[in-house]
Amino acid sequence: MQAEIREKCLLFLLCAWTFLAAGPAVMVYGGEHAGLRENLQASSEKNLQVSLQKNLPVSLQRNPQENQHVTQLRHWNIGDTVTRNIGGKSYRFRCIDQNYADHMDDHRQGALFLCDEVIPANTGSRYEFETPGDGSHGYVYYPGPIVRFGNSAEYKYSSVRAWLSRSAGNFADAVWINTGVERGYEGQTPAGFWEHFPEEGLRAHYLGSQKLEDKLFLLSVDEAYRYRDWLWKFGPVTKRNPKTQISEFCKGYWLRTPCKAASGTQVYIVDLVQGNIRPEAVRSDLRSAGRRGDTATNTGTHGNTASNTGTHRNTATNTGTHGNAAANIGMHGSLVQRETGMTAGTKRTGAEMEDEEVKVTGTTGVRPAFVLPQR
Repeated sequence: MQAEIREKCLLFLLCAWTFLAAGPAVMVYGGEHAGLRENLQASSEKNLQVSLQKNLPVSLQRNPQENQHVTQLRHWNIGDTVTRNIGGKSYRFRCIDQNYADHMDDHRQGALFLCDEVIPANTGSRYEFETPGDGSHGYVYYPGPIVRFGNSAEYKYSSVRAWLSRSAGNFADAVWINTGVERGYEGQTPAGFWEHFPEEGLRAHYLGSQKLEDKLFLLSVDEAYRYRDWLWKFGPVTKRNPKTQISEFCKGYWLRTPCKAASGTQVYIVDLVQGNIRPEAVRSDLRSAGRRGDTATNTGTHGNTASNTGTHRNTATNTGTHGNAAANIGMHGSLVQRETGMTAGTKRTGAEMEDEEVKVTGTTGVRPAFVLPQR
């Protein structure tokens, strides 16, 4: 009997010891979890304060422990600026509208930001010194992703849109905008009128419904009308200053609206030299073809006769199908080699290399925009 009592007592003590040992462990685990939550919250608040001190927008921040998003919402005013990265380079964007509405008049609490500079057409182009297998060597020119608008006037499959889309990850807190091109235009605004152009210079016509959304995009002709006071201003200025942007490969910037039809060969641009909105050929070789009667196309040459000598015969390299930017940039120099008749590794003088670059590169750059949520 006494042995049975001792066994029951030992069993009771064993159970009690197990309960007491597990109890504190549970309490410690809960305390650590609560402390971790408080530390994470304090860390998020600290990051937000640092971002506010630097006057930078806080993008979506994922907390892996809590699987929540923390977004900074603030009220943006006209003239406010933010800095974003496109293609590995930092650009400043300026708020030009506190209550943005897309072309469907879809009013939302959003602020439109326009880039403070024009990104030239030769951005990303480079020369590389190569030695082919036959022993010859020399510089080979590799064109960048925006040397041309695309192979047609359709913005959806354009080279410039494909290039901007690759940087969309740097605009995680931006709003998706309906960028579908549903209207084309004909005509142009008078040269030299700048932001004072009369509206009757351009005639709109309906192309059809197009579903398209982007976070980083180009302005349309309709938006150019709306924001005409900003088209030729760059930086914190009150007067137009287009000369600050003009260079050999930057004499204007693309809009996303086609001239006549998306299947055509011309898209509207903001001309920095002539001070108007007009059509421009989507490829530099089409400007030379335009001499046979398209005066609107010829105005885009700005005296750059070298650009008109290019014979772009390889259209397959630049089909721009479904935003595949790799095909548009001339992988491994094949675009330039086929269009200029030069082979890789051929020794060339400095003048020949410069001429090669001019043949495949247009004079129209890119001025992107995006929309941030507005509080």
